Amino acid sequence: MGDRGGTEAPPGGVGVRVSASERLAASVLTVLLFLACAVWWVRQERVSFATAQREQERLRLLAELPSPDHPAESAPADSVPALVVHVAGAVHAPGVYALPEGSRVTDALAAAGGATGAGVPHALNLAARLVDGERIWVPTRQEVAAGRSGQSSGQRVAFSQADAKIDLNTAGRDGLETLPGIGRVKAEAIIAYREQHGKFTSVDDLLNVSGIGPATLERIRSLVIVR
Repeated sequence: MGDRGGTEAPPGGVGVRVSASERLAASVLTVLLFLACAVWWVRQERVSFATAQREQERLRLLAELPSPDHPAESAPADSVPALVVHVAGAVHAPGVYALPEGSRVTDALAAAGGATGAGVPHALNLAARLVDGERIWVPTRQEVAAGRSGQSSGQRVAFSQADAKIDLNTAGRDGLETLPGIGRVKAEAIIAYREQHGKFTSVDDLLNVSGIGPATLERIRSLVIVR
């Protein structure tokens, strides 16, 4: 047959011409798809890492909790009070107190809030060691004057009656103020007299102190001493 003047189709089907711009667009699309996949993968790795960290922390905390098979360790035995004593008499808070092994009478009095103004703590041997189950009695000045010394559970009788008295030559203002009829002013007057004239030689020397007369002296005579 003769030539009709047209272009023959390439063998195998209809030909498609792909321009350079189309090839560029396809390349860019491929790169973007790759980048999107990479970003997704990185985010997944971060999420997985954070999840793993949280799970690891949770397991650590669970491991620290006591279980029925492995209860938490109890406190050391030496931290548990080993002595129980009864503090009574002229203290601010009489009662039963638990104290560590090796505590002394002064520790028991401190636990009970200390002696009241009427109490005579020095009627006790404050340095003596406590014994479990004993009773510490702090006497009042009236009890001391009547001959009742401080005691601790019948095993320690405190100092003698003379030891429980206020020494006019060594007592401070606080100690002197515990005497009946002796307030702050008279206590300071006693100290001032002692500083000006030297030690008292007898209880009767109190009559030389300003503000102290025979009536006051007789009220405190049995409660004071001169050494």
